[in-house]
Amino acid sequence: IKACKELDLKANAYFVLGMPGETRESLENNIKLLKDVPLNGMIAFFETPFPGTDLFKQVTEDNMVDRSDLDKFIKCDFNIYNKPLIKLGNISFNELIKYKNRMMLAWIRRNFFDLIWNIFRGKSDYFNVSFLSRFIRYYLPSK
Repeated sequence: IKACKELDLKANAYFVLGMPGETRESLENNIKLLKDVPLNGMIAFFETPFPGTDLFKQVTEDNMVDRSDLDKFIKCDFNIYNKPLIKLGNISFNELIKYKNRMMLAWIRRNFFDLIWNIFRGKSDYFNVSFLSRFIRYYLPSK
């Protein structure tokens, strides 16, 4: 990230939440990272066990997924960005959604003045119609 900043390149990060073995500590570490590191952008997704993968085999064998959710996903009737699929023994779906929202908020707080400055300079990637549309569709509906 430091090298990207020195070369005036954008540094973005993608986070995957809800993997088997995920802990509150690892989620809190993600939030701390977002508070400390000057990323230009970030997005957080919930882990999706795609059919044919080892993860899919693991979570179906261990009954970590609701079969009706998998059926919806396979039929493309499921929004994979807003809802966790994998049941973790130690973290509820609602907690995962709250962590996802906290991560986005941590990034916004960390970058608030840069975001505002770039809006005024006309160089904001995040406050345009495309971004706002995605933000509203993928983050705000999470409950």
